[in-house]
Amino acid sequence: MATGNRTALWGSIAAVFITWVGVGTIIPVLPLFIKDRGATYTLLGAIVAASLVGHVVGQYPAGRLSDRLGRRPLMLGGLLLQAAAVAALLLPMPVVLLIGVRFLHGLGGAAFLPASRALVADLVPPARRGTAYGWLSGAEMSGLVFGPALGGLLALLGLAAVFEVTAGATLLAALVLAWALRAGEPLPGASRPGFGWAPLGSRRAVLAVLAMAALTLGPNYLHGMYEVVWSLFMRGIGASSFQIGASFSLFALPYVLLVPAAGRLADRYDRRWLAAASTAGAGLLAAVYPYLPGIPLVIAFCALEGAVVVFGIPAKNAFLMDAVPADRRGQVQGLIGAGSGLAAALAALVAGPQFQVAVPLAFFFAATVDLVLVLVALPLLAAAGAAERVPA
Repeated sequence: MATGNRTALWGSIAAVFITWVGVGTIIPVLPLFIKDRGATYTLLGAIVAASLVGHVVGQYPAGRLSDRLGRRPLMLGGLLLQAAAVAALLLPMPVVLLIGVRFLHGLGGAAFLPASRALVADLVPPARRGTAYGWLSGAEMSGLVFGPALGGLLALLGLAAVFEVTAGATLLAALVLAWALRAGEPLPGASRPGFGWAPLGSRRAVLAVLAMAALTLGPNYLHGMYEVVWSLFMRGIGASSFQIGASFSLFALPYVLLVPAAGRLADRYDRRWLAAASTAGAGLLAAVYPYLPGIPLVIAFCALEGAVVVFGIPAKNAFLMDAVPADRRGQVQGLIGAGSGLAAALAALVAGPQFQVAVPLAFFFAATVDLVLVLVALPLLAAAGAAERVPA
């Protein structure tokens, strides 16, 4: 890999890490912050879902634009919008207006995510993409190792400190990214296609997109449920703010410890079945949480779930990017991201009322959605493998 590509790759990964440290600081406190401002459970779900809706609305256009204009402007613009939206949470306003603020935050993430994931495939040859995507996902979740614990500690100084640090971390990520993707260094794979939908060009590409969509929608539905109810669930079983933050950090810790192995496995073994097994494991574990006796065991299962999930993410991204044309990578990442955001938004909207009816209902319903989507993906994965050997 050329020196310029290496600098761009590792600078981007560093920016992703810094961004997720900032994101992680607000995850444990945001639902509590919104509830303390007088929001009902339904309004809480709507505020959380607004960010996810922003992801849905923004990711496909942003991914397509990154194919047309290059990755750099979308990634930088997304980070700046996210920083502004986080800072705006501190402004005095009626709580219902937080829906709009969170929507803008989601748009910023929508601009950043598909471009950052497509960039890895632009820079890294196919045989090493599993490892590269492992480091990318490791950077995201490593941020969640440090971020929630940091957020819990900062909350002792007041909620304002949490949001100030998050906005500052996001701005720092933008500076790192601007250095790594310097103007004048063309990004490999950037092209000038039309803005609308472009055909993927092969049967295998279509099958791969459909299969990976199913295997990504399920975990993101779980994520949307967790984002609304997890802190409330932990508080309900007697967890402190520090323990709530620790549960997020322990989920992310396996990404730090296991990401090299996960990336190597994705480069060595069949990526399809690694992705499917990981997704199914996450769904099975989600159904168990309400029945675990005691906070320490709940936190231990967070670490176990993180270990299961980490082995699927590099495999999913590498398989998907191998299957689609180079000038459609942003488009596909945006499409998958938009569907994932929609799944998470739907989960956020229904999880609050489900949680209010019965705590296990929210967990069990999300786990069922995840496992049904795995069953949908299995024949598609099998057919995608056959399409790889037989020309379309």
